[in-house]
Amino acid sequence: MLRSRTSRPLEGMAAHAERRAQVWAGVSPNALAPLSFHLESMRAAGWTEADVVWRYLDDVIVFGRR
Repeated sequence: MLRSRTSRPLEGMAAHAERRAQVWAGVSPNALAPLSFHLESMRAAGWTEADVVWRYLDDVIVFGRR
């Protein structure tokens, strides 16, 4: 069961969590989107700067400034 920060159950969320599990069953949690997608999305959202500040193999940290 989902819990809030106060550790009380979030009422009504169990059905949504179950439905989410059904919809996303068998789908990788690491959906592949190219780096260019992320950079262009940030720019389209109004970030004046968006670029890679660190990269190691498939791991990338992107920096954005408004």
